[in-house]
Amino acid sequence: MRYQGLLKSDKPFSLRHDHKDVPVPGGESLTDVFVRVRQFLSEITPLLAMGETLIVVGHYWSNRMLAAALDGGTVDDALTDPYKPANGSVYELIVRAGSPEHVIATRWVSSV
Repeated sequence: MRYQGLLKSDKPFSLRHDHKDVPVPGGESLTDVFVRVRQFLSEITPLLAMGETLIVVGHYWSNRMLAAALDGGTVDDALTDPYKPANGSVYELIVRAGSPEHVIATRWVSSV
């Protein structure tokens, strides 16, 4: 990937503004991430409906997209949601299964 290894302060673009719909060179757009996460959500929905407890490990933007998708939101909702996971953090989402799924409670379990 073209920008791998750059400090956030040194990257020559704003992912949120410049790559919402336009893929990062060698990567994907945030909209692409949202579509991929929605597909993942459709795969885990049956497990949520059965009351299963799931642990999802992901990166900052995929986690933000998943939180928005679980709440029936859009890419734009993910971009404006106050949920901003810290590196190495654990964030619990309690989800009511249904159509759509809905986040009913959240809490930080731990953060670095």
